[in-house]
Amino acid sequence: GGGGGGGGGDCAWHGAGPPLVASQAAALDSICAEHALGHDVCLLAPKGVGKTCLARRFAQLFGYGEAYSVFCHADLPAHELLQRRATTPDGATEWRDSPLLLAARRGGLALLDGIHRLPRGTFAGAVGPLCVERTLLSLPDGSRLVSAAQWEAFLAAGLTEGELAAKGVQRVHPAFRIVATAEPPAGEGEGEAAAAAAGWLSDELLPLFAWVSLSPPEEAELLQMLQMHTCPPKALPPLRALLRYRAAVLSASAAEPSLRGALLSQRQLLRAAQYLRRRPDDAAGALRRSTAAGLLTAPPAARETAAALLARAAAEAGVRAADVPSTSGLDGEARPRGGESGAGGARVAAAERSRREAQAREVKELEGLSIQRRMMGNFGGMGAALDAKIEDGAKRLAAQRKETADARVRQVCERAAALAVGDGRGDGPADDGPAIVVRGGRVSIGSVSVAQYPVPEEPSLVPRPSFVAIAGHVALLEEMLLEWEGGGHLLLLGDQGVGKNKLADRLLQLLGAEREYVQLHRDTTVASLTLAPSLEGGVLAFRDSPLVRAARRGRVLVVDEADKAPLEVVCVLKALAEDGDLQLADGRRLVRRAARAGGGEGG
Repeated sequence: GGGGGGGGGDCAWHGAGPPLVASQAAALDSICAEHALGHDVCLLAPKGVGKTCLARRFAQLFGYGEAYSVFCHADLPAHELLQRRATTPDGATEWRDSPLLLAARRGGLALLDGIHRLPRGTFAGAVGPLCVERTLLSLPDGSRLVSAAQWEAFLAAGLTEGELAAKGVQRVHPAFRIVATAEPPAGEGEGEAAAAAAGWLSDELLPLFAWVSLSPPEEAELLQMLQMHTCPPKALPPLRALLRYRAAVLSASAAEPSLRGALLSQRQLLRAAQYLRRRPDDAAGALRRSTAAGLLTAPPAARETAAALLARAAAEAGVRAADVPSTSGLDGEARPRGGESGAGGARVAAAERSRREAQAREVKELEGLSIQRRMMGNFGGMGAALDAKIEDGAKRLAAQRKETADARVRQVCERAAALAVGDGRGDGPADDGPAIVVRGGRVSIGSVSVAQYPVPEEPSLVPRPSFVAIAGHVALLEEMLLEWEGGGHLLLLGDQGVGKNKLADRLLQLLGAEREYVQLHRDTTVASLTLAPSLEGGVLAFRDSPLVRAARRGRVLVVDEADKAPLEVVCVLKALAEDGDLQLADGRRLVRRAARAGGGEGG
């Protein structure tokens, strides 16, 4: 295959794809050496350094096609690592092989993602014999697997393949291998989760694998990796800022574990590089896109710490202070756009940020006065004076809030009266923001232009929301369209009722894209996410879920309330979005078209 080894040398055998840096090439060399000796491998590395990507690179390099993925989580039962129950069309139940067993029978590569999440003893008890002896003497359905050597011995003894199959005996293919990924044991924190993370690497598990460590790449290696995306020189300062921020968060998270959510993964860094390749002048947009999710989900104290680390890293890398996102700007205020065309948006954002910071200072001052009043009582006759100050401050705050709310209502009413939005063909400019223009089969918002979808097969699936083009929503639509142009998946974060669904529907309406919709909740299961049961003619039938229909027919899937889904469902969505791999509950498997053409199994 083509593709050099990057920092690991000009070795063509590292396979097709992006060149590897030195640490990645060394880890891949070790995996290949263990594979040559017939060993299963566990790749041990911290979160976000590219374990899964390296394992898939190994699968592609050795002709395994697409790996059979098993996404491990704390609630995964031991038997589901091997087989799981499923319902047949006539209502009966049966056992169906897991991706691990399918790989064992077909000679594929089983990729076990995150075995450190499994309860202690689960993996060793269920899969240990398959790793050590390539045998499983008792599967849930009553059958058993034997090694290739035992199979040949049975045939030499006079048994036929038909007789062995009748007895429920099947062979483990000699080409079968397991590559597992895991994070190193970490003992920080308290509670059962921290104890499980610290003790998952047990004496039972150690003999099952050849252990390969992938050290986190140094800043120079990461910068080399990002420069492979041919970013212009002016994009280097924000990239260096993100790398220094990543290193600072990684160091600080040892003392403050709540910072781990703000740690940037290699995928996030690569997305930032891809964004800067398209918009090299928009350092603010690159920094915000890379760090906003981690800052939003961090606790308040950790958020302030991470924001300070980002500001320091940006200053050291030569990024303007105005381009560094602040924590007060993460809740939906007006966002500046890159380049000269964003000057008006920058002024709006600065004014809004200043107003909010002033209001926050006044609230804090009132809180101090209230505490002082409670502690002092009426000592020395000062109680009345403090009461007057508190009352005046409260009145000022109430008046400011009412003025802000009235201004927003007037803005919405003026825009609704000025714009004709019923035909869905375009919206005029929102204040000093961009205009939405649909013309000649293209959608243009500001400086971003994207081709529309062809004529839909099901026009009824194209949403038609009632949309008012207020400045903030149009600016967000421009950012969403920019991400769409880059080919990435979109995650909208925001409080309830701020218009996330309406923005998604408006974007799909402008693009003419068919939409499938699924709403998640705490009781959502992997089976319900991939198959939809229905009663037809008195018989229970399973049809493709909206997720499967969208993946197979090229539609857009809108996942509502994604934060409420259980971990195992999030793992499935991650597998489909990032890796293009999904095992369906009925035994079919979704893979990317390129992987399918290269020998993968597909539904």
